[in-house]
Amino acid sequence: MTKRGLLKPDSVENNRRYFSDKSKVKLEIINVLKEMDCSLKEIKVLLEETDSIKTLKFLLKQKEEALEIQLAKQQEKLKQIQNLNYAISQNSEEPLSNVLKFNDISERMIEMKHFRRNIMISAGLVGIVQYGSIAASIIKHDLKPIGIAALFLLAYAAQG
Repeated sequence: MTKRGLLKPDSVENNRRYFSDKSKVKLEIINVLKEMDCSLKEIKVLLEETDSIKTLKFLLKQKEEALEIQLAKQQEKLKQIQNLNYAISQNSEEPLSNVLKFNDISERMIEMKHFRRNIMISAGLVGIVQYGSIAASIIKHDLKPIGIAALFLLAYAAQG
């Protein structure tokens, strides 16, 4: 770290470097930032900044977003492994080439999950419109809300 200019000794005597308490705090900060996957270059920029708290917040937000993306990818891999492991029995005599079939099935399962989610959202919206129009018709003692909802639902159905 001293070669990169991150931490310089306060004094050098007999080839021994001496650091102040302020330098020790700086070293602890460097170690914390390294644990958060900050590069030495990023740490150096951060330590040299005059508005270092804003820079740190920005840097940490970037690290957080990158970790969330990595975590989502790792969770997807874990789910694929679990699906494949579930599909293969302990006493399976199938050839290893069948793993490709299991992988395709796993991918289709993921697609179906997204499809089912979209269907549930659509069904929820349709239900809200239907029941809302029925309630409005009852409250107003008028059939116009049901008629308007029916037109909306027909147009929605024609799209899909």
